[in-house]
Parts: sequence; structure tokens; C-alpha cells
Amino acid sequence: MTVRWKGARGLRELPRTVLDDDAERNTWEQDYEGPWSVVMAHRPPVSALSSGGARICKVHCERQKGGIGKMTLTMESLDTSKRTYEIEWCRNELDLLKHPMFNDGGVAALSDEDRVALACWDQEDNALLKTWFLFRRDPSEKPPLGAGDLERFEALSDNATLYAQMRLRGVSAYVYYIPVVRRTQFTSSPNSGDGCNVRVAAPPVPCYPQGFEWVKTADRSMRARPGRWERTEEWTGFDRLDPDRYPQGVTLQDRLLKMRAELKRGRATASKKPARTGRPKGA
Repeated sequence: MTVRWKGARGLRELPRTVLDDDAERNTWEQDYEGPWSVVMAHRPPVSALSSGGARICKVHCERQKGGIGKMTLTMESLDTSKRTYEIEWCRNELDLLKHPMFNDGGVAALSDEDRVALACWDQEDNALLKTWFLFRRDPSEKPPLGAGDLERFEALSDNATLYAQMRLRGVSAYVYYIPVVRRTQFTSSPNSGDGCNVRVAAPPVPCYPQGFEWVKTADRSMRARPGRWERTEEWTGFDRLDPDRYPQGVTLQDRLLKMRAELKRGRATASKKPARTGRPKGA
């Protein structure tokens, strides 16, 4: 006995079954049934969009008895409202001179004169002077003849001596940790980004570490698969930011343009010749 299709000559839609629902997408199957020739004629390409805006990620066609055909479409819809967040403490290493104890407000804050003296002491090649925290501003000056010939050389201040003692012990840098927060979301198209190296009042991340000043440091879009882009944004927290490099509410480019304009005005003012105030002619 031969089984033949006696229904409508078009495709008949069957109920769909939700397969998966994760942080990125919702995936389900949609079944269609009809004559085999109609099924093959209406088979959509993979990665095409359905009438409801979902993307087709798999097409499975099966021929059954009596010329009956069944087509199963696996579709996915992107949920752009879902985001994942990450907080990480990253290791950072800085020069010992940048340690808070040697800067403004620190217990051994160094003045500009101290830093100049330390630069001279650092270049001092005489072991006796270096161990006594003395230095020569003029390298051509004669070195000391002995321990009793040290009074004519300049000495480091108490704060600068504390720094020099640490340097002699082999300490040239210090380690500290800074917070980095990330936000990841999925989009249907690449994003050009909002710009980086820009100071922000706070990162758009829940429960971010408090007490830091924030700069956006990364914004990248990566193609995960056809029609799917993964965007990751990153913000880094610092104890303190240079107000000239990262002014609050002003981008670095705007700040540079303002500095150039001020420099240009200063040069124009300096180039103007002052009025002559000498004795009048014939006086």
C-alpha cells in the first residue's frame, strides 16, 4: 500500500520547542511539514533571518513515506539586554620614587630639590660618597681623599636619605594592585566603541570597588560567529589621576587643544615689542 500526501500543498507549521536559554541567546526548534518537493523548495539558507527576526543556525530536512517531507529549523534570538560582569585585581609595578610615602602627603615626601639631589647621587661613581649619602654636582670635582675629607661635599636630606638607603638595599620599585572591571554583552553588529583613555565618574558595573578614580581602558568587539559580536568594555581604577592628563568631565583631546591654544596666545604676547619709554628726542 502506498502512502500519499493528501493535505494542503503548502507547508504546515508545527509547535516549536524551546531548547536553550543562556546568558547570550534563546534557541529553539521550529518544525514544518508538507510535500517533499515543497519542503525542498522552501528550504532557507543557514544564517538567514526568519520573519520574526530570529537567525536560522541549522536546517534539517527529512523525507518520509508517501512523499511527505519534514523540515526542522533551529533558530536563535539574541538577547542584548543580558550582560556579564567581571572584577579583577591586577598586579602593577612602579618606580620607588612614585611610592605614596615619597610624594605629597607622605611621611617622607621629597621636594623638587631632593629629587635633583637624588639624580646627582644616583650618578655618583665614588663608593665612599655614595655610602655616606653625599654627592658631587660637578663630576669633574676631585673625589675625597679619605673619610676626613667629606665636609666639602653636598649631603642628601633626611627624606632623600631614606630613599637612598632603600636603593642601596636593592629596592628600586614597589608592587601594588589596581581594580579592573569588565562588562561583556552580545550584539548583532560590530560596535565602533565609545573611545578609551577617558576619565569617567564611575564604571557602569554593579558593586565596583569604591575609593578609586576610573579611566576607560578597553572597548573591543570580536566576531563570535555569523551575526554575533561579543563586545567587552574595561575600566581601570587608580588611587589618583593627574588632573592635567585626565580632567574631570573633559576628554584628553579637548584638554590638549586648550593647552595648545594657551601656548599659542603666550607666544603671541611674548613676541610683541614693549613700548619705548626712553627720553624724547631733543630733550
